Amino acid sequence: MNTEVTSLVHPTLKLPLSTALHRARRREEDMILYTGIKVARDSEELSVTLRVALAESNPDSSQILVVFEVEELPSPVVTPLRFDVGEEAAQQITELEYELQQTRENLQVTIEELETANEEQQATNEELLASNEELQSTNEELQSVNEELYTVNSEHQAKIQELTQLNSDIDNLLRSTDIGVIFLDGGFNIRKFTPAASLAINVKPSDVGRPITDLTKSIDCPNLLDILHQVKATAEAYEQEVAIAQSNDYLLMRIHPYMRDSNTSDGLVITFVQVNELKQAQEQLRQANIILENLYEASPVGLCLFDSELRYIRVNPALAEINGVSIEDHLGKTLQDVAPQLADYLEGLFRQIIKTGEPICNLEVRGFMPATPDIERCWIASYYPVDFLKDGYGVGAVVVEITERIRAEEALRDSQARLQAAQRLARIGNWEFAPADDLTLDTAQPIYSRELLDIYQISPEQPAPTLQTLLQRHQPADRRLLEKAFERLISSNIPFSSDVELSDSDGNVHYLNIIGQVIRDAGGQILKFYGTVMDITERKQIEQELVRRNAALEEAVTVAQVADSANLAKSEFLANMSHEIRTPINSIMVASQLLERTHLEAQQQRLLQMLKSSSDRLLVLIDDVLSLSRLESRTLQFERRAFQLRAVFALLSDSFISQAEAKDIELTFVIDPAIPPDLIGDDFRLGQVFNNLIGNAIKFTPSGRVIVTANRDTVSEQKDSEVTLYFTVQDTGIGIDSTQQESLFQPFTQADTSTTRQFGGTGLGLTICRRIIELMNGEIGLDSTPGEGSTFWFKVPFELPDTASLPMTSDSAQSPTRSSPRTLEALRILLVEDHDDNRDLMLTLLEDLGCQVDWATNGQEFLDQTETEDYDIVLLDCQMPVLDGYEAVRRFRIREGDHQHTIVIGITAHAMEGDREKCLAAGMDDYLSKPVLLEELTDLLQRWC
Repeated sequence: MNTEVTSLVHPTLKLPLSTALHRARRREEDMILYTGIKVARDSEELSVTLRVALAESNPDSSQILVVFEVEELPSPVVTPLRFDVGEEAAQQITELEYELQQTRENLQVTIEELETANEEQQATNEELLASNEELQSTNEELQSVNEELYTVNSEHQAKIQELTQLNSDIDNLLRSTDIGVIFLDGGFNIRKFTPAASLAINVKPSDVGRPITDLTKSIDCPNLLDILHQVKATAEAYEQEVAIAQSNDYLLMRIHPYMRDSNTSDGLVITFVQVNELKQAQEQLRQANIILENLYEASPVGLCLFDSELRYIRVNPALAEINGVSIEDHLGKTLQDVAPQLADYLEGLFRQIIKTGEPICNLEVRGFMPATPDIERCWIASYYPVDFLKDGYGVGAVVVEITERIRAEEALRDSQARLQAAQRLARIGNWEFAPADDLTLDTAQPIYSRELLDIYQISPEQPAPTLQTLLQRHQPADRRLLEKAFERLISSNIPFSSDVELSDSDGNVHYLNIIGQVIRDAGGQILKFYGTVMDITERKQIEQELVRRNAALEEAVTVAQVADSANLAKSEFLANMSHEIRTPINSIMVASQLLERTHLEAQQQRLLQMLKSSSDRLLVLIDDVLSLSRLESRTLQFERRAFQLRAVFALLSDSFISQAEAKDIELTFVIDPAIPPDLIGDDFRLGQVFNNLIGNAIKFTPSGRVIVTANRDTVSEQKDSEVTLYFTVQDTGIGIDSTQQESLFQPFTQADTSTTRQFGGTGLGLTICRRIIELMNGEIGLDSTPGEGSTFWFKVPFELPDTASLPMTSDSAQSPTRSSPRTLEALRILLVEDHDDNRDLMLTLLEDLGCQVDWATNGQEFLDQTETEDYDIVLLDCQMPVLDGYEAVRRFRIREGDHQHTIVIGITAHAMEGDREKCLAAGMDDYLSKPVLLEELTDLLQRWC
């Protein structure tokens, strides 16, 4: 409105009118009055009074009244005036006029800006007016939407009622079901559960809000938390069968994501269903299947099944053997593939069986098989229909091969013709006779075979003698024996077999075996006596020779038992000798270690190194002799545990790298990537072999290189569960002459005596390697050229671990259960040792390490001192008077009970197989063999510290 009014008035009136309108809108005054506004019009000058006010009739109205009052002014009489001013005053007037002119110009600019602002304000007012109209329209639309929302809200209330009823129905269903249901939030805390869930994990209403993992200790699912995270991450359901240890119940646990309508996961749902009856049914079904499978597999007759397409789908070993084709080569094949010559005939029968549903039994089949194309074979077979339900009908078969029976029947006829010849060759004669009326032997008329007459040296032309006459040919004792045998045969029907002697006309003694039988009728009357007479002289002579040889064998067994006793005595002697030698060696080596920690002169240092070197060689000699003794007596035990070949090679590298560098030898280990990382075997014995071979390679190589390789020997592998590894130790040393290689693996043997003088050694290392490799079912050998070097090789099979692989072994049987000090200086140790020198040296060694040490001389003193004193570690000698270490630690553990556990480390001079296990079984935590090396003792104390 401002813009429209001001554009209609004289320019002189625009500014006062715009200002008055602005003040009126702000309602600063009821009426705005401007008087004496001079306005020039043509040649006249007017005086204008401006009045601006709100309409009084409506105070709330936004209308404004504008009134202009115009008055003509009389023409002024212009009288020129004169002023005399100085130069300075004139200059000031000029400056004031200039400033006035500038002020006018600035005022004009301001007026123009105000006019522009008024125009903009007018536009804004118009926009506001349009917005007001739009708001009015929007308000009407909102009214319509509100009505629609009311309708929707009514429908929503109805849906809520339906949902409430549905939730009630679901709650009733969950309460009444025997399925345990647990609802979890996103943090796996319990939100809700059904009563049946308490039967699975004993959840209570007070457990709502608790993590589910706090309540699932009773089920065998240790990785439950990982499973929950998996289902939450993948939004895929998971199912697993779990058992409850306390009740031996089995549950089927299912875990599902709780999905919202927006297809987003809002926690998890776990269900538990008891499956005891299902498990029992499954077990019964499994047992039944096993029984049927065993019957099928063990059946002596051939069994098979054909599907509706007449393809083999099941074959047992007996039929595979009959057909001469493996079970795998039957499956999925037709008769045309397995037995093409019989296929047309049998397939026609099979289709008839499928069509009629009637079996065909005891059918004799003759033909040829591909495995035996030149031999006609015969079978008795029965074929029957088998209903495969949805897959239609097939055919089952029961096949018995009677080829051998047919051949036997044919052979029987031939054998009867050859029987007489065989009897003559075997000197077996037949006899039979009908009994006399009084059943006496005198009146019987026997029938004798030609072979029997030859045995008794009776001519066929002579009349057949009575049985009593033949019996007279035997010695009286044998005659009475045979007569009583016939009497028992008549009275009791018991057959007899008697060995008797017979002298021929030349006085030579023959041994006969006479067998008698009887045939009776249905009423028990004797119809016939019959039997055989066989010359068993040769057999008797063999039996006599066997008796003599058995006597000799028993004597040899006695000698072997004496030898085994001697061998056992030798092993015990070596064990005792090892114990007795290791005890003084322990004193020597510990004393050497203590001396080495003192300030020594050069000569003393050289003598000490000689002493240590001699002690080490003596210890190696004792270990080699013990190892060889155990190998020869086969008392060396091999472990079966999981290990990694890379770890074995790493230990070997650490052990030999300093020796190799001292001789400027490049030592390299190479492993074939095809070798599995995990193996099962005795890594300690494998390392023992490598220790000997690598040690020899470095010893006999002045300079150059030693390369140790491991490759997979796929040619030698026989089982999928095994892997055969081929190892080599190659050096660039002095080499071995071919004439000396054959005896190199014999005990106490080296290539020549000069090597013993130059390099030392017992000559037992390679013998021990060969025996170990042979006991590990492997083989060992070498290739060598004098002056160029040697390559020792061996290959050994190892098992591969499965889903139930063996755990990696640990160096200690137990871990300490009470807090221990962290430094050796803070350790309080009890040393139990009966040998005075060893005890004094060990005390000095331990004190030199900074430990606080008490001591005792036997197991009983150890028990007495620990009644009143507490120790961090007990170093306990195993062989002591009064009470040895084994019994002492057993009593000590019983006294400690479960509330306390003191670390006990066994120390023994025994180094035989099983000594470490014996210490651990007695209750010790670790084991240390004599001689005690400072480095080993320090490592052991630090480990337990």
